[in-house]
Amino acid sequence: MTHRPLAGIVAVAALTFALSSCSKANSPSFLDTIDKNKKVTIGVLPDQPGLSQRVGEKTYAGFDIDVATQIAKQLGVPATGITFVPVTGRDRVATLTSGKAQLVIAASPAPAEKNSAITASNPYLTMHDDVMLLSKDKKTKQKSNVAGKKLCVLPGSAIPADLKAKPAPTKSISECLVALLNGKVAGAFGKDAVLAGYAQQNPGRFKLLGLNGTATSYSIYLPAKDARAKQKVDSALQKMVQDGTWKRMVTTRLPMLSNTRTAAKP
Repeated sequence: MTHRPLAGIVAVAALTFALSSCSKANSPSFLDTIDKNKKVTIGVLPDQPGLSQRVGEKTYAGFDIDVATQIAKQLGVPATGITFVPVTGRDRVATLTSGKAQLVIAASPAPAEKNSAITASNPYLTMHDDVMLLSKDKKTKQKSNVAGKKLCVLPGSAIPADLKAKPAPTKSISECLVALLNGKVAGAFGKDAVLAGYAQQNPGRFKLLGLNGTATSYSIYLPAKDARAKQKVDSALQKMVQDGTWKRMVTTRLPMLSNTRTAAKP
């Protein structure tokens, strides 16, 4: 298995900041509301082990939840003032634009271009394409070993041509994992942090190949044109990295990715 620095698996992008202009400082922001009532509503995924998973009627756990809690703290909101609402990949932007949430932390890809519907923070997480295998698989040790084998694919991912693997269609992540456990596929293809979450939920059954494939950066979504909120959130992310909080959260929530790796620096 290939090991690489945490910066190559789960990395906070370079967090650089500039002082806001006076006009930005006085512009409308959802920060005005939370400054008054010390409450914030945050959209999160309900079904991603390790990242964001509902563990009770109104309780969530995972790396994204830890990030959300730390950001809220930096905005002056205690943990008791946070309301988490479930979102999906399809409705996370609509949840934000409709006002049902003031922040969305839900493995949301950093927009390649400016999106007029949202404001995106600096990336807080970077995932790489990888393959999850059965722990007992001793033959698949590197990328070339996957050629010609069947891989089920997690939603939102696509097997690159250079992997030379055969995609096996499945309707859901759970169906993909069952196919892997039953030997119908050789592995599951997707983003490493997502795969690691499922592997950690099933101790001893799965492992990651360590492809260090295509990287995708993820951002926190904020209301459109809210420059003040973006500056505050970006500053909170930078502080988390600088004081070691970010590293500790990765180690706690995604130990499969962090045990032998060092933290990224801003």
